[in-house]
Amino acid sequence: MRSKHLGMKIIENLFVGRNILDLVIAAALIFSVIRSFLKGVVREIFSLLALGLGIIFARQMFPQVAKILEGDPGADSPWITRGVAFVLVFLAVYIIISILGFMVRAMIRSVELSWLDHLGGAILGLLKGGFLLCLLIAVLVMILPPDSQIIKTSRLAPFFFQEAAFLMKFAPEEINLKFREKIERFQNPEAPLSKKKTHRPPSLKSKKRKPAAPASFLLFSESAKEWQLLSGFSDAGYSRPFSADNRRKPLVGSETVAGEAFGFWI
Repeated sequence: MRSKHLGMKIIENLFVGRNILDLVIAAALIFSVIRSFLKGVVREIFSLLALGLGIIFARQMFPQVAKILEGDPGADSPWITRGVAFVLVFLAVYIIISILGFMVRAMIRSVELSWLDHLGGAILGLLKGGFLLCLLIAVLVMILPPDSQIIKTSRLAPFFFQEAAFLMKFAPEEINLKFREKIERFQNPEAPLSKKKTHRPPSLKSKKRKPAAPASFLLFSESAKEWQLLSGFSDAGYSRPFSADNRRKPLVGSETVAGEAFGFWI
């Protein structure tokens, strides 16, 4: 009775009150590791090769096989014939690769390296399960709202965010950007969405105008009958240094009299 009570307590601590996504992640990883451990790394590798090469060869060779099958009187529809040809080529390649994998596995067992085969299978199963879980997390992040408690309260899902973001780089740009925005919202729910800053071209930027220096005096010119600004002052003195280099010629006529009255040479 005591051992039964202890077992129920362990099960309660492991599963009761846990996030459903954490349970799915843990169960998927355990199942993938155990399954690949029992199959072995050789069988796992050859099964992946059989799947990939079967699809490649089927896409390349099904038109030729479909032409052979078109001679059959029972082949009434062209698309059915092409579909049957694709499946036949795929199954043929898959069976051949699987037989080769079985032969290699038998050779490994003959030299008493089956433990290495099973250990490699467990490692490969962990990697394969993690890859599938990254795809699952990416799909959930895209379809669930940012305030979803399934991902926010999960303890295992954040470990797959970085790998899922790497996989989403191979998706279209719009989906990749949307995924990154959703990840930011899941990690920082109160943070505003990141927006791209728009830069105005230099020609449209407002240029700062320098303030004009205040005029110190105006001189009335009798010949032109208008006011002319001859010089200006700033807080530190003259806005234009008075030296021999920038000295102008003396004024003549009525302007000379006015200039001498003020005591300046312009």
